[in-house]
Amino acid sequence: MSAVARAVSEARRSGAIIPAGWALMNAVWLWVDSGFDAVRPTGVGTTWPLYLSSGAVAITMLLAGCAMVSGWRHPADRRVLEVSRRGDMGIYAALGMMFTGLTVIYGLWWLPFAIVSVVLALFILVRDARIRARLRG
Repeated sequence: MSAVARAVSEARRSGAIIPAGWALMNAVWLWVDSGFDAVRPTGVGTTWPLYLSSGAVAITMLLAGCAMVSGWRHPADRRVLEVSRRGDMGIYAALGMMFTGLTVIYGLWWLPFAIVSVVLALFILVRDARIRARLRG
């Protein structure tokens, strides 16, 4: 069975499709960014965002590969994980990471937004963990 067939088969339910989709989206942004970099004058030293984007694609594809191999090696090991009661924590964390990336690329103008988003996500995470611990015990 091919890797693609294993990833999308009903019996395996591999979670590798989601990180592979993120890697595909990052690859599209890398392609767009390399097009913008091609029209810039040479010698400006603006190629490090390309290295950053290609590193994101490589890390995300590595994560997708690990998820796929894990689903093949442990098909019967279905773990039940606790899910957060609030989904907005993930949105705030994603916004914080996005603003952190914008801070790295475009400067410190984005840093306050990154700090507020990450602190808010951590606050919701800790509060949710305390509520779960109180309900469990």
